[in-house]
Amino acid sequence: MRLSTSSSERVAVAESSVPGAAAKNFFPSALGLLALVLAVPLLAGHEIGRHYRPQPLAPSAAQVDAADRFVSLFGNSRFDAGIDPLALKHQLSSGTVVDVVAYIGGGWDALHFLNLAMLQKDVLRPDRDVVLIEVSPLSLNDADVNNRMGVIRPEAANAVATLPSLPLEMRLDVALGKYVGLYRYRQSVQSNLLWSKWESLNRRLEPLLLRLGLVGAARHPKPFELRTAAGRNWVIEGIVGDRAAFVATNRPRLEHDVGELRFGGYKWEGLTRAVTALRARHIEVYLLELPMSHWLEGKLHATPAWRDFRSSVTRLSEQTGAHFLGDWPVGLSDEALYWDEEHMVAATTEQFTRVLGDRLAALRPAQDVR
Repeated sequence: MRLSTSSSERVAVAESSVPGAAAKNFFPSALGLLALVLAVPLLAGHEIGRHYRPQPLAPSAAQVDAADRFVSLFGNSRFDAGIDPLALKHQLSSGTVVDVVAYIGGGWDALHFLNLAMLQKDVLRPDRDVVLIEVSPLSLNDADVNNRMGVIRPEAANAVATLPSLPLEMRLDVALGKYVGLYRYRQSVQSNLLWSKWESLNRRLEPLLLRLGLVGAARHPKPFELRTAAGRNWVIEGIVGDRAAFVATNRPRLEHDVGELRFGGYKWEGLTRAVTALRARHIEVYLLELPMSHWLEGKLHATPAWRDFRSSVTRLSEQTGAHFLGDWPVGLSDEALYWDEEHMVAATTEQFTRVLGDRLAALRPAQDVR
């Protein structure tokens, strides 16, 4: 049995019993561990995101050069439901080669349009190409926060993140997406890569789940169902079942959203910077306010946000040389043309696209589009 200790061992024991010494040894190790915990997922996310190939948000130079006039649509689900790019292309290609390409995402708003403007302004040709941008109090609503910021590309991240009055959490969201590709594309990876695999697994497991009684027919049938148009993703062909039940569910939601509208802050600044950047390059810009149902237009037009929106859009058009397209024929606001008051049913798309093409052709003579 050892009964004595050396002087060096006694000193070590004495130092370890001092609280300050333990703290000095702990904090560098803790900071190092924290840095490692943060660095591993960030680096892994960056590398995974770097190899993911997302949908292009700008045309290639070859794609633009192949047309006498390239028309780029910056929109959201309202554009998706209301405009047929191929039909518009054919209508505008009278005596010249026009290409129309839609850059559209469900729920996209003015921040996404600023993203698109930053990505496309140096690709589109001055005094030749055209951008159509969706505008409405709904897509300029500052109360609608954290709206799919992961789609903002690194090249445009600074332009979006530095907008005045942008909420701090949205700045951080955009900043993290700039450097971590997996975070930026997380929704795309989930919907484009993982969802199909999950659906395939569900189909294989369905017989087993049925035998176990874990899945089956709904006990209470749904009063209505939204029928998607064939080949048009999220565009609705119509409502099957009790339409009145759908209206009773949908209109209170819209009334709440309209009542919460806030206009004139960071999203308006985003749209202003998008238009200014494009016009500085002498790219023709059309600000397009789509028609909606009489019911929803009545609700919107009664708000201060809509009146401020209209006066601001008029002023922006005058200052930049952009064109504002609104005030459509009354018949285009017939409630039968919309499934949810703001999105046209699939059968209406051809009608509105034709009216839009006529407005665009009237604003600029055919010989000037080359």
